[in-house]
Formats: sequence, structure tokens, C-alpha cells
Amino acid sequence: MFPGAHGITPAVRSFIEKGDIRRFTMSQNDRLVRYLSSGRTISAREARSRFGIRNLRARVNDLRNEGFCVYTNRGETTTYRMGRPSRAIVAAAYQTAGSRIFGGN
Repeated sequence: MFPGAHGITPAVRSFIEKGDIRRFTMSQNDRLVRYLSSGRTISAREARSRFGIRNLRARVNDLRNEGFCVYTNRGETTTYRMGRPSRAIVAAAYQTAGSRIFGGN
């Protein structure tokens, strides 16, 4: 299972398990994961108005570094969506980084 499965990052999961969710304020990254994992896309303008995210590209980079598969859709406006990596993407990652990317030595 990848980090943040089911749209909840490990930090949020630990608060929920301890019953402290009432005292927890979700981070921008947590809110973004929850939003994107519901199948929606988001633009920089929308991220700013919904979540107060001023630098969406930085937040998306954070999510990718945590192991989330976030796709960039370039068009008139750049949007982001979350998805599962295709076999081609997994194969390219394996070819580039070797088995260490998948937990090997």
C-alpha cells in the first residue's frame, strides 16, 4: 500500500487513531490529497480559492515526494489530477532507479 492510501496521510491517520481529530487542522497537502483522491482535478486558481494554496506546483511536488501519483494536464490552464501509475510509468521508474525504488537493495 502506498503512503497516504485512501486519501489520508500518515500524520492524519495517527491523529484519527488516537481520537485527536477534533484538535487537528489538516495541512494544505492533506486537504489537497483528499480533494484529488476523490477523482477531481484542480487548477492553481481553484487551489488558492479553496485551500489558500499559493504555490500549487510546490504542493504537488510534496505529494509526489510522498509517493502519490499526481498527473499534470497542460492546456489553456494547467490542472492536476491523481491516479494510478501506468505500467509504462512503473517500467520507466524501474529502469531508471532499479529495484531500490520498490524497496529492494
